[in-house]
Amino acid sequence: MPKRAATALPLDEGWHYAWGTASQKLPPDPASGVTWRPYRINQFSDKGDHSYLWLKIRPEQGAFSRPALLVPQYGPCQAFEIWLAGRLIYTSGVMKDAFINRHLYVKWLLTTLPADYPGKDLCFRFYSGHPGSIGFIICPYLGDYDQLFVSHISHDLDSAAIALLFILTGIAGFLLLALYYRMKNPAVLSFSMMAVSVGIYILSETAVTQLYWTDPVTFSYLHLLSLYPAMAGFFAFVEQMISKKRNFSMLRLCWQFSLLYMVIALISELAGLWHMNQSFEMAMIAYVVILPLCCIEILRAFRKGNREFRIVCAGLFINLFVGVCDFLAGLQILVPMRVLFPFSLSVLMGTMVYTLFLRYRAERRAMEMALKEAEEMRRSEEEAIAEERRRIACEIHDGIAQEMALIKLKTNIWRGLVDKKPEQMQDELNWLEDLLKKNIRDIRRCIFALRPVELDELGFDEAVRRFVRNFGQHNDIWADLSVSGDSQTLPAQLEPVFFRIIQEALNNAARHADAKVVRIGLEILPEQAARLTVTDDGTGFDTACLPAVFKNGHFGLKQMRERVEKLGGHFAVRSTKGTGTEIRVTIPLP
Repeated sequence: MPKRAATALPLDEGWHYAWGTASQKLPPDPASGVTWRPYRINQFSDKGDHSYLWLKIRPEQGAFSRPALLVPQYGPCQAFEIWLAGRLIYTSGVMKDAFINRHLYVKWLLTTLPADYPGKDLCFRFYSGHPGSIGFIICPYLGDYDQLFVSHISHDLDSAAIALLFILTGIAGFLLLALYYRMKNPAVLSFSMMAVSVGIYILSETAVTQLYWTDPVTFSYLHLLSLYPAMAGFFAFVEQMISKKRNFSMLRLCWQFSLLYMVIALISELAGLWHMNQSFEMAMIAYVVILPLCCIEILRAFRKGNREFRIVCAGLFINLFVGVCDFLAGLQILVPMRVLFPFSLSVLMGTMVYTLFLRYRAERRAMEMALKEAEEMRRSEEEAIAEERRRIACEIHDGIAQEMALIKLKTNIWRGLVDKKPEQMQDELNWLEDLLKKNIRDIRRCIFALRPVELDELGFDEAVRRFVRNFGQHNDIWADLSVSGDSQTLPAQLEPVFFRIIQEALNNAARHADAKVVRIGLEILPEQAARLTVTDDGTGFDTACLPAVFKNGHFGLKQMRERVEKLGGHFAVRSTKGTGTEIRVTIPLP
């Protein structure tokens, strides 16, 4: 209930009422036979189906330097005129059937009174489009204009502060979206739009604004226009939290079209092309139709929604409950109370901020995990490269380098044999030839480890077939390769990847699995993906140990997995002890 200034007098007693008609423009005269009955605010039960109501009181003397009348929260469904001693001193609009729609959301009135008001009949003529909501919700006050103004402005400062906080939060969200997310975060965008709209919605009906700005048409449009982007923003926000988005997307579009309609109606009103009454009626019809559909869809999605969605729904249910209570109080169905709707909106916005925080924290964790995995992959690649370099260096040092040093030492001997023992020199040359052939093979093997030359010389298909055939012959393994699809459609950058995976899988089968049979299947789906399957009949192993295998630096399987995942593919290993191992690789084609 509004606070009363120290010099204010509540007009809560001494009222009388009489029913009126649309044609009755002046206060009823007792001589005409009209009966004035006692009227008590908030205890008025004789409402019936009347749309016009006259209320009368005779104010007592008040020592006010500038007498004024304050009518707080006089209801969203009615308009009125004020008469003093048969003279019209205030009208909130043209008293006609559609008038209510033109001043739907103006709820505060502070107007001055003539200095000679004491002892004269002060009459109110109410019109309501809702017969159940007619008359006062809260008693008016008489007092000094400045005192009443300051008192009721301070009374509604908390709601105005909440509204300004929402607007500033929305602006901050837009700045964050522009500077940090580069306009690519739909959740922050929808939240910011909703925060600004809700702030304008609350601010437009506070005493702070309405006592300063008394244009009812502007307020009605501003209040209703802010509702539709708020609802569209809310559904765009929760749309990000559910898997089946079609229904929520349709509801969001309904709110957006309603907002577009109201903008066109406002422009038409300002240009004098269209009367505001029709636009408000259509907008309210849309609101009454869409809102129940929204509630039904939210309840349907609540059971299957994730944690974030349920948190926001809990805040929404609290907000709807308080909003219904405030609406019923405005219709005088419930006892009038302090308007709590702005505070319930704070609860709803708080749940949305909390879900944004949860989402931001999850994104940070995912980013940190991705960076960690990228760092591990980089280190693994560096370790694998270093390991490969050490292996090649050992092969060159222990093999080729030693044998080349031996050749250098033997050159001194060969100089003496050329003339003295030509037959022995022939044997040495034969030995040198065999050694050079061996070194050439070793060098080619080292080059092959760095880059399979056969891929360039023979092509992918023939190079893989030759490698598989030679590997099977040298390791006493029956290795079978089958290729499905046109291997020429395989992108060049994927050829060495699949070649290395096949090479490493065969090495694992021979060295660790003691396999005798290895089957390799490569399926190429043009413009889709390439699938590789390598199956052996070796000893197998427990796949539960794979994380430890990767962690301990076993580069075979680890490198295969990282090669595949780096290209956006899928790598899987299936194995059990004694039944062999199966490696499955799927890489999307660019």
